[in-house]
Amino acid sequence: MNEQINPLMHGMPATMEPRLSILAEAMESLPYAVAIADARQTDAPIVYANAAFSTLTGYPRDELLGRNCRLLQGPCSDRTKVAELRTAVALGREGQITLLNYRKDGTLFWNRVRIKPLRDSTGQLTHYVSTHSDIASDAADHDAATRKSPLLTKFAVQLPGALFTLEQKTDGQIDCRFIGAQAHAILGQSPLGPNGCEPLRAALGEAEHSRLLSTLASSARDMSPWRQEFRIQSHEPEPHWLEINATPESIGDGNIVWYGYLSDITARKRLENELRLAASVFDNAQGAVVITDANGIVLEVNPIFSEVTGYSRDEIVGRTPALLNSGRHSPSFYREMWQALQQAGYWRGEIWNKRKDGELYAELLTITGVRDSAGQISHYVGTFTDVTLLREHQSRLRDLAYHDPLTHLPNRTLLQDRISQALASASRSGRRLAVCYLDLDNFKPINDALGHACGDQLLIQVAARLQGSLREGDTVARL
Repeated sequence: MNEQINPLMHGMPATMEPRLSILAEAMESLPYAVAIADARQTDAPIVYANAAFSTLTGYPRDELLGRNCRLLQGPCSDRTKVAELRTAVALGREGQITLLNYRKDGTLFWNRVRIKPLRDSTGQLTHYVSTHSDIASDAADHDAATRKSPLLTKFAVQLPGALFTLEQKTDGQIDCRFIGAQAHAILGQSPLGPNGCEPLRAALGEAEHSRLLSTLASSARDMSPWRQEFRIQSHEPEPHWLEINATPESIGDGNIVWYGYLSDITARKRLENELRLAASVFDNAQGAVVITDANGIVLEVNPIFSEVTGYSRDEIVGRTPALLNSGRHSPSFYREMWQALQQAGYWRGEIWNKRKDGELYAELLTITGVRDSAGQISHYVGTFTDVTLLREHQSRLRDLAYHDPLTHLPNRTLLQDRISQALASASRSGRRLAVCYLDLDNFKPINDALGHACGDQLLIQVAARLQGSLREGDTVARL
């Protein structure tokens, strides 16, 4: 009690102290809220508030002293009525107003405010005395209060973020006049303390705090919306991201007030990072990737897809992969593919397709169905690699395993297999099988006289002539 009386005793005779003490005790017992502000100080700070004032607003006395009554105002407060009250006070007249105010926990209440200027013996303005009452308890105004205040309170409480008002005074001082109760859940602690926004500043850290002040200064200079993403310090390994969206307004006393909204965007930032990572994997995948909708319409392809097929993203998006059809597969092949996708949501196999320039190529393709929350396929993701060179290499190896590399005639291994098949066929049909062994005489002198290249050409010509002399089902081999 003494801490609140002392400011009021300034300039008064000592004999007044007992009387003032009695008056203070009387004000403590009043059922309605009383606050006294010092008009001689900048911004008229509160120097006394009775217990009823703390009960009404939810602010302990130590959080009220030294602050202006504007801390009760918020985004829904009627700025016109506030201006009217300030004009009356500035002219030294008594004023009365019913104003939508905010308690410390963010709940709304209709506050009937009566304010009276106090002057000393010389006529100088020294203090403002204000009384405050919640009109929801007043039967005459009960209907209006129950219609408006609870409705707005419900809206504010249901918001995922916190409403706030921030004021920058003409001397550059910044004061958080109001912040909704949801801020405690967003920040993990109360953003306000006895010294104003110190808990919030500590959570920000110096670097983020300086950056936030810089963007606020730009908003004040240009009277432009204040939009800023920032991080606060957290014990969790993942960064805690918040976003501010606020609109500035210049009020009559030259101060600037921002009406804004504070939201937790940690989940959004996490999703953005995941999307960036997925996009990086998509763009840098070693294989080609194509994404279609449930009807097979191409929605997206990666750069490797364009390298393999020759079609740019703009040329393929909006069309179907049928554009790549090589004509080497029967309609039944594609029907079986789609049946597998619709039944199992998965297909893997080798398929021949056609590049933009008309060249055929082989690809090892995997198609996977992506299901939505209802279990229905919403997209297909196809991944494939060009295996044309691999298949050509495998074909070459098979050819070398069964054919002479110079003449391309069947070698001893393939000849033995075909003789076995011919013997079995002859045995079943009762026919005879003829086998003829040919040798080229005097071949070595040709190699010695004309060189091996000429000898190789001779062997190739002999092989071609022998093949041209036989029937389609006969075999010529080189041993």
